Order: sequence, then C-alpha cells, then structure tokens
Amino acid sequence: MVLSYEFGVSPGIIELEIGTGMEKCADFIIYADNQIFSIEDKWAVTKGNDIRKYNLNSSDVNITARYNSDVFVEDEKRMKACFSAEKRGMYYGVLIVEPYEKNAEIGIWVNLDVGDAPKGIDVNKKSSILTENAIEDANESVIDYSEEKDYSKIIFIELDFMFLLGLILCFMLMKLNKIKGEANSY
Repeated sequence: MVLSYEFGVSPGIIELEIGTGMEKCADFIIYADNQIFSIEDKWAVTKGNDIRKYNLNSSDVNITARYNSDVFVEDEKRMKACFSAEKRGMYYGVLIVEPYEKNAEIGIWVNLDVGDAPKGIDVNKKSSILTENAIEDANESVIDYSEEKDYSKIIFIELDFMFLLGLILCFMLMKLNKIKGEANSY
C-alpha cells in the first residue's frame, strides 16, 4: 500500500521591516487536503539556503514570534505570522510547515530588518547569537569586521616549525642510533 499526499505554502519568502519594539505581521497560505500541520520558527546567525544552519529558537535571538503552531487545513488556510524584536539588526529565519505524518516539510524564509539596520552590513557576522552585535543606536559606534585576521598564515608558520622540529629530532635519533651502534661494536 502506498500513501501519498501533497501540500504547499505561499509565499516562499517573508520580508519585513520592523521598528524596534514594534510588531509586524505577514500572511501566508498553506495548501493541502484535510491534513493537520505543525508550524515552528528557526533562526540562523547568517543568511543562507542550508536549512541545517537554522537551529536557533526565537528566544535565542530575542525575537518574539506569534502564529498558530497547529492547524488543520481542509483545502487552503490563510495564516498570519507576527514578529517583533527589541534590538536593531538583520535576522534570518525560516517557518517550517510540517504535516503530522513527519515525512516531509516545507519552509518559508523569513528576513527581518529591525530598526532600519544599515544596508550592506551584516550586523550578525562573527556572532553566535544574532543580537549580540546588533547596532544599538545610530550615534554609537558600529563594529567594523572588514579587517579580519588571516589565521591561515599563522597555521602555516606553526606547521613549518613543527616540520623542522620533526626533521631535527629525526636527525638526532639517527645520530644517537649511530653512536649506540658504534659503542656496541667495541
């Protein structure tokens, strides 16, 4: 016996500009035939298409997300997802829509621009939690990550040193074995 079903969501991306401390909502639609779905949001440090990197909860990134987490869809169901955040910055998330059979899921990308974050600056770069490096106020300094250290050179220098040290130890062991061999021959 083979069971199959189909479902879908629309739109594929929700992009919102939100003022700090303000809530903004977006509509999305789930298409299915008589199915129950669970919905959850997950967040990542940086924007990307690898869903495995979206492993933070909204509380981890100080975002308040409001939506129905369980829903029955007879044909199509219009849903509302609302978001708010207290700190300025760009936030990257995904709403995961999954049937209770748990053998498939669809995601809706969520991009939040909170408090008019400066364009072209990823305020979450170098952060394990999105809001750690968020810009507080326009008159406060912004951390500049444009000059990143090149640690690869340090690693190569250390590897070169370890290689030379290994060579020296090999020559010393060979010399010691030669001396032992000469001593044993007397």
